[in-house]
Amino acid sequence: MTPQERQLVDDLFDRLAKVENSPREPDAEAGIMQGLR
Repeated sequence: MTPQERQLVDDLFDRLAKVENSPREPDAEAGIMQGLR
């Protein structure tokens, strides 16, 4: 992994951490769970 790729991954997880406490839409959550299977 290049340093640029690592930075992109770090930025993504930072953004996800900021929205983690937001309420989730049931349809969106179901779609995410389906995509992870």
